[in-house]
Amino acid sequence: MPSSVALRQQGGDTLRRVLHEIDRRIDGLDVSAPEYGELSDAAASLRRITAPKSPSAVRLLVAEHRPMLLDAVEHTIMLEPDIAIVGKTSSGERALELIRAEQPAVALVDADLCELSGLEVLEAVVREALDTRVVLLDGAADQRLGNYALNAGAYGYLAWTGLEPSALCAAIKAVANGQRVSAIGMAPTAQSPAGGQPSIPADSQVSLSGRQREILGLLAEGASVAEIASQLELSPATVKSHLHQSYRRLGVHRGTAAVAAARRLGLILA
Repeated sequence: MPSSVALRQQGGDTLRRVLHEIDRRIDGLDVSAPEYGELSDAAASLRRITAPKSPSAVRLLVAEHRPMLLDAVEHTIMLEPDIAIVGKTSSGERALELIRAEQPAVALVDADLCELSGLEVLEAVVREALDTRVVLLDGAADQRLGNYALNAGAYGYLAWTGLEPSALCAAIKAVANGQRVSAIGMAPTAQSPAGGQPSIPADSQVSLSGRQREILGLLAEGASVAEIASQLELSPATVKSHLHQSYRRLGVHRGTAAVAAARRLGLILA
C-alpha cells in the first residue's frame, strides 16, 4: 500500500496536470468568452493548492469525528500556504498519539471524539506539558464547555456554526503566535479551591437525555461501563459516548464529578 506521502505526491501531480490543461484551454480563449472568468478562477485556486508550503508554515493536527468537517478543514488548509496539516484523525486516542509523535504547533480537537473526548485529549496535553496548543472545536458555542476548556488550558474554543474558512485560518495562526481565541469571549470562570479545576456551574440550565440519565444513574450505583453496556444491551463504545456527552453538558470530565453534578441538579436520584 502506498504511503500517505506517496499518495499526497500522486494527488499533487494529478492537480498539476489538471492545472496545465486549464491553462491550455485559457490560452485558446478570448478574454470576453463566458467561460474565461470561471476557468481563470479555477486555475488560481489550483495554483494555491499546488503551491509549496512556506518553510515556516504552522504545523497543524486536525482531530474531528465528522468526516465531512474533517475533509472541509483539509480542503481549506490546502489553499493556505502558511498552514500545513501534519496529521488528521477521528479518534481521540490517535490524536494524542499524533500530538506526541508529530509535535504540531496547533491541534484542532473536536469535543466529541471517540475513545478519548476532546477534553481528555486537552487534559493529557496539559498534564504531559506538551508544546502543542489545543483549540477545542464544538458544533455550536456552549458557554459552559468553552469556559471549562479555556480554564483547563485550551488556547482556543471555536464553534463550527457560522465559522468561515478565513476565520478558522486566522484563529490557527493567532494561536500559533501565542494568542488565545474563543467563540464565547475570554472571561474566565471561577476556579475551585482544590486542584485549580473549573467549578461546576450552579445553575440548572442543563438537560440530559433519558438514556444519559439512565446511564449516569447506573454509574452512580457503582456499575462499570461493561456492566452498563450489558444491562442496557448497548456496546461499551456507545455507553462511553453517552457518558462523554453527559460530561460535556455538565461541564465536568470524570464520572464521579458527573454523578455529583447530576444529583445536585436533580437529574438523577440522590
